[in-house]
Amino acid sequence: MTPLEIEFIEKTIGSEQKQFYYYRDKYALQLIKYYVKNSIKIHELKSSGYQSLLNKTVVREVLKNCGDSMLHPKMLCEQPITEGIDFNYTISKWGEFVPHRNDSWNQTSRPGLNLVLQLNFDEWHNYKYHRLIKVRDDHHPFVRYSHPVSTRRQFTMAWVRLDIDLDRGEMLIEEIQNDWLREVNNLWRYLKEMIEDKRKRGRRHWFFDRYRPSKFCDYVRFLTQYQKIWEEASLSLAIHFAKQELGINRIYYHDFDSGNILKGLNYSKPPRSLYTQLPKRFCFEQTDRAPNMIKNDRYVRKVLRQNRLRWWILMI
Repeated sequence: MTPLEIEFIEKTIGSEQKQFYYYRDKYALQLIKYYVKNSIKIHELKSSGYQSLLNKTVVREVLKNCGDSMLHPKMLCEQPITEGIDFNYTISKWGEFVPHRNDSWNQTSRPGLNLVLQLNFDEWHNYKYHRLIKVRDDHHPFVRYSHPVSTRRQFTMAWVRLDIDLDRGEMLIEEIQNDWLREVNNLWRYLKEMIEDKRKRGRRHWFFDRYRPSKFCDYVRFLTQYQKIWEEASLSLAIHFAKQELGINRIYYHDFDSGNILKGLNYSKPPRSLYTQLPKRFCFEQTDRAPNMIKNDRYVRKVLRQNRLRWWILMI
């Protein structure tokens, strides 16, 4: 994307934070709602590409009220009796605008910028974080400052990097990632090893020289609710952003192997499940047709000649 394209989107949707309420499996209702533009018979839904979503509890609760065997759009707007989290999201950008893709540092499929959706923690998390992890010198221990995250007004739980072509009505999900929860998990494993292994008890991680282990354990337990949903909340946000904010209905997502090849990732590869299991849960289908927005790029054409690449695609 060019700086002008990023600027146009920022001006169109605004740069202020926006609310994004999410609960477990909400994406299932979201996708069915996009599919059911008008009323639809239940048996037709069961034979569609979204049949795998029908076993979700939130969907079953809706379907059990379909006395006439018809699913009506307004039924999908009713709030299920389940507890969610009041996330918010902000937008940022990533990469550099150069006429060529000269390295794999930015991990973009084509030269240019990516738009970033920052999925930020809710206020209840921020309150607990400041109570349990008393930050010194305004340095937040679970933040990778070299990544496109927010650390001032909000704390970014996870982010989604996007390449967008408004003219073609396409969006490519380049990456879904979080540092915060991963860093907490790594420290939690280290602490358990330090406690359980006598040989490691004498070692000290810098974190536990500054923060109390008991408070950290309380924080880890509190984060369980976020650990369970961060992946699906992030992808659900990307789909919501494409459909509701930009009016895009063709969404691409990298396949694990193809994405690594295209972005030149020979080391430090991302978690495989984010590029295999997650898009499959969201009813993406696989395709060997490259997104139109990148297929004419010189570098992409070269990679396509040398490799058979695949993507996930979702039409909404």
